[in-house]
Amino acid sequence: LSIAVSYYKIGNVLYAQGKLEGALQYHHKAKSIIQTLAPDSLQFAQLYHFFGETYMRQGKFEACSLYLNSGRRIGRAQHHDSPILLSLTAYSGWVLHLRGKSKEAKEKINSARDRLHHQ
Repeated sequence: LSIAVSYYKIGNVLYAQGKLEGALQYHHKAKSIIQTLAPDSLQFAQLYHFFGETYMRQGKFEACSLYLNSGRRIGRAQHHDSPILLSLTAYSGWVLHLRGKSKEAKEKINSARDRLHHQ
């Protein structure tokens, strides 16, 4: 997993520099390793969070939603109230808002907020 973590960190640096395509390339390399070795891990859910953020910054809302929702499914399986799961839920709401689905967005964001307050 250490190689996957290295790819993940390189992707994060590229993301912070605004080099989104490069970030996606390294995150995909990390994904291929983590998917094989630890598909239900919190790190895998967090990686999907970064995919979602990157695609959102690119305006690719369909891909963004796909990764955020997949990350939420991974997170819900074993990590019910982790901060990354709450963040994935909130980001999903934001993407729904950007897509003009305000009612659904509000439900997602309120769900994340309510779970945060119950921790």
